[in-house]
Amino acid sequence: MNDASHQPTCFVHIGPPKTGTTSIQSSLSQSRGLLADEGFFYPDRAKNHAFLLAPFHDHPKRQHILQRELAKAGGDEDALAIDVKRYVRNEVFSHHNANIIFSSEHLTLLNHQGVRRLRVFLHRNRENVKIIIYIRHPVEQAGSLIQEQVKNGARRLSDYADNPPFIHYRALIEKWADIFGADNMILRPYNKKVWPKGDLIADFFTVVGLGHIEHKVPREHANRGLSAAAVLLADALNGVHPQGATARAKPQFLKDIEGVKYVPDADILDAVRRSAEPHLVYLKEVWGLTLPEPKVTTVAQNPFDEAALRSIALQLNDLSVDKKPRRP
Repeated sequence: MNDASHQPTCFVHIGPPKTGTTSIQSSLSQSRGLLADEGFFYPDRAKNHAFLLAPFHDHPKRQHILQRELAKAGGDEDALAIDVKRYVRNEVFSHHNANIIFSSEHLTLLNHQGVRRLRVFLHRNRENVKIIIYIRHPVEQAGSLIQEQVKNGARRLSDYADNPPFIHYRALIEKWADIFGADNMILRPYNKKVWPKGDLIADFFTVVGLGHIEHKVPREHANRGLSAAAVLLADALNGVHPQGATARAKPQFLKDIEGVKYVPDADILDAVRRSAEPHLVYLKEVWGLTLPEPKVTTVAQNPFDEAALRSIALQLNDLSVDKKPRRP
């Protein structure tokens, strides 16, 4: 039997959301040539490998991220699953001696059986499979999760006091570790103080064994946070046109609204802190991972300050004269 330690590795980076996944994927997709020179392959079907969800999720049609892929397959879930598996077998694992990197935060949507089916599929082609997860302190992560959900019309701000947003890290990690094995889990803190050069991309490339080329890799700082004014406007819009409403515009215009950055109210952060405590204890006791709580300033500020009003006025003016909204 072949020694697995000498076989190429398949790295599966699963996020989770709001841990720099878009930045990592952008750097990987822009570095395919550089990766190839080092014996690595980053699949080129998409920058975000959400397509890998299709064959293993119980209800692909319910996943918004798969709608474009489904449209190409004529809305046929089975046809899409077959196409994705064929692509991975013929276009990805045909690079027999290459280390493979998959990356998509949407893989966290797989249930236990879905993860098991994914493992069986991957192990038919690569004996070594490593799962990469970045762990961000829930208090720090809360603001990013709220912004994303409110921006896309999924929730109202009033929902969060009783149902605080945080990643259930224990359940997530145990699900993947149970199936792939604890020895194949790579848990990294989302904390620039422990990253090489304080840089996420340098940390990721070091994790997969490419720390010596990280300085050559392009960086793209994606998904910058919304202003407080933008979050309040999105929340008001959700009361009229929630997610899925035909009259709802795409949320890109919210990024152009300036002003002080959004920070959740203190009561929401307190609720997150209480709910997440068992997960933090689990991370420390089982994985030896301690996440220092970040300092979050919740001092009340006027969300509609001069910068916010100016940017809103510009957008309204441009729309009223039938022009494309101006980008600051």
